[in-house]
Amino acid sequence: MQMPEKPTIVSDKIRISFDYDGTLDQLRVQEVVGILLEKYQNDIEIYIVTRRYQIEGEEVLQTCASLGLDDMNIIYTDRAFKYPTLINNNIDLHIDNDYIELYQIPLREEVNILIIYSEDWINKLFNYIDRLL
Repeated sequence: MQMPEKPTIVSDKIRISFDYDGTLDQLRVQEVVGILLEKYQNDIEIYIVTRRYQIEGEEVLQTCASLGLDDMNIIYTDRAFKYPTLINNNIDLHIDNDYIELYQIPLREEVNILIIYSEDWINKLFNYIDRLL
């Protein structure tokens, strides 16, 4: 059974999502999220968008809790590509490690993408946020 999309929430904050497997499950990426939350706590919202099913989400929940995020910030796509979910949830920037996943995201202004294997991805992430503030 397909889980319903979480309702779209309109926010004046920058909405940033991270893939879980191969991205947010990495300690370095978790450290970066911790810095983001500390530096931009009033300006950003962090989400986890994963292709996992919710029943497979125990590790995701643990990481979410360790970062101080609410479990409502986890969006499971049940193996569907993430692009429609990113659009439906007004995500401004999505960080992922999966080129196949990212190729599904058309080059449009609705969602910016950043791949963690790109050169200097951390500085690009902070520069992106600073430009919007």
